[in-house]
Amino acid sequence: MKKIFKDIGIIVLLGFLFVILMDTWLRNQNSIYKAKLTGLEKNIENIELLILGNSRAGYGINPTLFDQNTYNLANVSQSIYFDKRITEKYLDKLKKLKYVLLSIDYHTLYFSSQGRRDYWSYYAHDIKHPDRSYTMPTISPFLYGYSSKPSMAMLKRSVINNLSHNDSILDFDVENGINIEIPMKKGFITYENTDKDAFNKIAFKARADYFNRKTLNSTEKEMVMKDLEEFISILKEKNIQPILITSPCIKEFRDLLDEKVKKQNMKDIQYLVEKYQLPYFNFFDGEKFFDKNDFHNCDHLNQKGAKKYASLLNDRINSFYFEKK
Repeated sequence: MKKIFKDIGIIVLLGFLFVILMDTWLRNQNSIYKAKLTGLEKNIENIELLILGNSRAGYGINPTLFDQNTYNLANVSQSIYFDKRITEKYLDKLKKLKYVLLSIDYHTLYFSSQGRRDYWSYYAHDIKHPDRSYTMPTISPFLYGYSSKPSMAMLKRSVINNLSHNDSILDFDVENGINIEIPMKKGFITYENTDKDAFNKIAFKARADYFNRKTLNSTEKEMVMKDLEEFISILKEKNIQPILITSPCIKEFRDLLDEKVKKQNMKDIQYLVEKYQLPYFNFFDGEKFFDKNDFHNCDHLNQKGAKKYASLLNDRINSFYFEKK
């Protein structure tokens, strides 16, 4: 009996030590959130245009192709709630900031939480979502923050890179399809190619169903709109021009999205445009400019598409700027 208790004690101790080691390792790991902030801070006094939004803007707009000094601070699942609060932390240091691109996609006005990524971004941004508790994720990133499955995937990738002596340029975990040998430039990384397996009716429907659930079941619309209007007002008070944009998605995916939500989105955007005198660059229906080869999947551009989208936005911004002059 004593031996059984001893063996159990050893197993518990080893598990406890493993969790401590994983927590220590995770706290010292770089992430896309930390990397974007580091890049922002290095260039903060020169930035003239800031790109905000979720992954459609984060992966879909190449900041190196703008005439203005541009930085891409958009991120996966990043909501208006976090766009606003991250920007506010740095606004006084962004002395040359003239424009902010605010992404308003199909689901933008219906969510404030980034899901599990609330914790991941918290480790970099120190910004908390009001509906979450951060006590346990602060104590143990492995068990409660990143959670065990993503943590073990990060560890596995790190071990493989070390064993193969692969000193990748990107020293943080990224999604499949992103080339880790291409460095982040002005906060920007993107999908390298087109994922052909993502272009079929089943994939389109699954993706559309996810976003339809996210919007139709949302109870946050009023709060998100209030946050967005406050953010727009803050920017305009500092003589910074907010610009609303909607990123392109392929037609087969768009057609599966709820029609009432799409119509309401346009009404809400028009309300913002008229109330705050904002430019709006809408590329949601983008067949005139984009084809399948510009996309990674049905609603994310790849490297090629991100260059095209940036060039189009740059032209629109320059036209607007000169009109104002």
